[in-house]
Amino acid sequence: MALNWYAFVAPGKTPAPILDRWMVEAVVSYLAAQPGDHAVYFINLSGKTVADESFLGTVCHLLDHYGLHGEQAGVRSARKHIGWAVRALPGGEAFRAEMNLIDDCAAQLRAVESFFDRLADTHPRLPAASRAANDDLLARQA
Repeated sequence: MALNWYAFVAPGKTPAPILDRWMVEAVVSYLAAQPGDHAVYFINLSGKTVADESFLGTVCHLLDHYGLHGEQAGVRSARKHIGWAVRALPGGEAFRAEMNLIDDCAAQLRAVESFFDRLADTHPRLPAASRAANDDLLARQA
């Protein structure tokens, strides 16, 4: 399976550290679905993310979450995070319901790719959304 990632950015609306954390989580979840993949991947991070003292803890948490707890725990937790990210987007609520029925990491990754591919077909940029479910939590952590 080809690794195709699409990043939709609303200029001035999404801070780089949030996108960086999303990208790291996306790559870690992809690798969890590809146990035989021994390639080396590089992620270009913003200076703000690299300077953030909590970022290393986030990366360690993701690796622990997807690696040590197994795929099922990772898939269940990823559902919640994916749901937070897409709920206010066009078709997001329907996609959340679909995502809650998926039980393996590879299928989850395909579903996310498909959702964003469909969204990109009708929106050249990520549509403006209302507040995400975890915005208050992110604001407190900042």
